[in-house]
Amino acid sequence: MNLCSKLIEAVKYLDGKGMSEMQLSKLHHFSVKGRNETYAQTYRYFGESKELRERNTNYANRLIFIAEKYKAGAGSFSVLSIEALQRWPLHKS
Repeated sequence: MNLCSKLIEAVKYLDGKGMSEMQLSKLHHFSVKGRNETYAQTYRYFGESKELRERNTNYANRLIFIAEKYKAGAGSFSVLSIEALQRWPLHKS
């Protein structure tokens, strides 16, 4: 499974489990510029397999990490988001 497919699977899971769009948005590089990201935008952008830049692979890795850890009962969305941002920090773009 490619990264886009893994991300979409993770986002569907997180959306279904109640992770808010505000929490999602804070994990996206747009947040550095004060912009928001929605589930709909994420589904639309990553819905097709494509070559991703580092900032998009970092976003994908954050969400996949959170979904996997949440499934395993390793913490709340807030705690896991902090861990994900420590592993894949946001950078101004």
